[in-house]
Amino acid sequence: MATLRTIYDQEQFTPIDKAITVYFPGPNSYTGEDVVEIHTHGSRAIVSQLFAALRHIPRAHGIGLRQAERGEFTRRAFYNGKMDLTQAEAIRDIIASETALEMQNAALKLHGGLTQLYGMWADRLRHLLATVEARIEFDEQALADLQTTQPEQTILLQGLAQVEEEIRRQLEDTKGEILTNGANVSILGPPNAGKSSLMNAICDRHVAIVSDLPGTTRDLIQVKYDLNGMKVTFVDTAGIREMGPNVEAKSHNEVEMQGIEKALQYLNDTRLAIFLFDHTNVELSKHALDVTLQNLSHDTHLIICLSKSDLIDTAQSTQFMRTIESKYGYRAQITSISNKEPHTVEALLQLVHQQLATELSHVQKQPFITEARHRSHLRNVLKQIKIALESLANARPDLEIVAENIREATSQISYIIGEQTNEQVLDAIFRTFCIGK
Repeated sequence: MATLRTIYDQEQFTPIDKAITVYFPGPNSYTGEDVVEIHTHGSRAIVSQLFAALRHIPRAHGIGLRQAERGEFTRRAFYNGKMDLTQAEAIRDIIASETALEMQNAALKLHGGLTQLYGMWADRLRHLLATVEARIEFDEQALADLQTTQPEQTILLQGLAQVEEEIRRQLEDTKGEILTNGANVSILGPPNAGKSSLMNAICDRHVAIVSDLPGTTRDLIQVKYDLNGMKVTFVDTAGIREMGPNVEAKSHNEVEMQGIEKALQYLNDTRLAIFLFDHTNVELSKHALDVTLQNLSHDTHLIICLSKSDLIDTAQSTQFMRTIESKYGYRAQITSISNKEPHTVEALLQLVHQQLATELSHVQKQPFITEARHRSHLRNVLKQIKIALESLANARPDLEIVAENIREATSQISYIIGEQTNEQVLDAIFRTFCIGK
């Protein structure tokens, strides 16, 4: 229920502000408790006077009022069963989201996407545990050795192996990392291919030094970019020269050589590489591209751009691209670009988005795991399942040990969703919230 009220200073009985007060009776409120919200005008002076007035209420009415701690309202909602711990974390992620995909992933978690996934694994483990415990109870009553029948052992082995495989696939999926940290996109090529100019064109501002002198860029230059709702970090790298035994003589100096090595090392953290092929220096471009391919993971997307396309006519550009396609088309997308023609830069950005978006295509159906806490517990689940599977592989498995392993695996999932927890863990989670949430 919302009403318009005048808020007064109780000591001087002077008006502070006209405010909307909203009453949410529990248990249908956010926290599950009775909640009153006071919506004032956005003035620091008003808020300061309102806090001062509220501090006088305990003296007048014996009511204990204090400022909420970080995440306290969401913590109370968790305590009162309004949400589990994964949903509480989703509230924080929604607030902190910087892109549409981050927000979408967090919203799926808030609506129970991970709760359902973890709950499904826990239910299947509990079902398998019940099978083991039933066999233990039967054998104890029969005064027999604790052992499974062959069909039971097969069911247990298959059931545990299936849960293990599903969890392993989730942990090996790095899409959650892309959502949280963004995808690294490296811009590579020989010196003077236009890498820094492309970086400036993408960012629409001067972030990298542009010069005709080879080796101008010595260190990695990183710029974060929101690419159609996807968090991307573009990285301008040093131009790749020949890295032979006489590299000191062929590079300007040792600093440039270190820049080249750093560019190649960074490929390990690169999700997509843009290589600029300079038609004015074909041999050096070929060498730089071969070096790039030698250091590029097979999982990393590659786009080869014929740079400086404005300097040649359409027929020459087509011929160059056909030549590049014939040799490298099996591994890369091929396109052309001129940093002086904005539409070609925009087309490249769309191609980058298409390449990266293929990895996040099912984000609308299933949220990705982005929390290190979840991953740690899931690795413990895999550890317990592995021990149980090794025991069951024996001709006469120790069912007491198998049951304990499955029980502990289930407990690890309970820790994720908050069915089991402790105050230290909750403190660590909710201190990352802002005040008022």
